[in-house]
Amino acid sequence: MFRSALRAASIRTPASRVPLVPTLCSAQRTLSLCLYRGFVSAYSPSKCPQCSAPLPTPLPACPKCQYIERVPSNAPYHELLGVETGFNPFAVDTRDLKRHFLQAQKVCHPDTWSRQPKEKQDVADHMSSLINEAYKTLLDPLRRIQYLLQQEGYEISEYDQLDDMELLVEVMDERELIDKAANQSEVDEIKSRNQEKIKATVAEIEQLVGDRDWERANQAAVRLKYLQGIHDAAQAWPNIDW
Repeated sequence: MFRSALRAASIRTPASRVPLVPTLCSAQRTLSLCLYRGFVSAYSPSKCPQCSAPLPTPLPACPKCQYIERVPSNAPYHELLGVETGFNPFAVDTRDLKRHFLQAQKVCHPDTWSRQPKEKQDVADHMSSLINEAYKTLLDPLRRIQYLLQQEGYEISEYDQLDDMELLVEVMDERELIDKAANQSEVDEIKSRNQEKIKATVAEIEQLVGDRDWERANQAAVRLKYLQGIHDAAQAWPNIDW
């Protein structure tokens, strides 16, 4: 069924193959980063501008004097959570990421500001949502590389297609095997086999990002998306919604 549909389908070149004015996007990203860095460092990277107490996170929120200031919605996620990336923004230590996330949420969670004026509550709610989104994006390898590609000017679409026919046939075959699986053991075998491919692809993406080879990283990200689809289908078995 899947193989027949595949052979009948034409493989188009997705829009994501071409960066969307990369020079302009890079300039906008740099400006956003500079604005955010200037925002939190205008007074000092580590002190509250109101009471001068040390701030527990990179965020402009002080638990001592209840000072809080809104950060831009497009603030870079790594900067927002204070996550060190070195030369490779894809190489994220997830344990360190979680630690920074919990620290940030402790400072900005709406419950912490529930007795403050509504204006401050609204700012805390905004920052808490932004922190949650940053954490979920950087935690998941697929969302992380898609985010980084967007920062580099690539358009990410759910309709992006593989240009590797052999791999696409393999993906469709695996999905068909899941659909026809008779028991959990068969599904687990498929899942285990697919997980090894996911690990290899994530490692490849990390290398490509480190090399600043964004075009090949983009292609690998599309491949990772298809492999993640197999994982999700295996997780949902037997209640699969194609």
